[in-house]
Amino acid sequence: MVRLDKPNQFVESNQLILNILNGSGAAETCSISAKVPPNCIAVLLTVKRYGGTGTLILYPCSGTQSITKTAAQFDLLLPIVNQEIKEECGTATDDFTICCTGYIIEGELKT
Repeated sequence: MVRLDKPNQFVESNQLILNILNGSGAAETCSISAKVPPNCIAVLLTVKRYGGTGTLILYPCSGTQSITKTAAQFDLLLPIVNQEIKEECGTATDDFTICCTGYIIEGELKT
């Protein structure tokens, strides 16, 4: 386990995680392992809708319960497991860009 100054530490990041162009309308799980470390437990997302008028559905911890958003732009702290984000476009013609503003990593306290 990584040793940190705090048990959970926020790390600033400003990177594109996912472009959804003409989403399938079905739930999809996307790996973000190239963007966040293995001990990442949550990501702070900035989401922008560029096309369509539908919804984006995000699943905390890639589970079955969901968060549905209809705004054209929003920020969301999303708990994750296994460096994955599970998402679904409510309408297959919607286009979204998802950026990671930062993430929370879990570790042991330095002694």
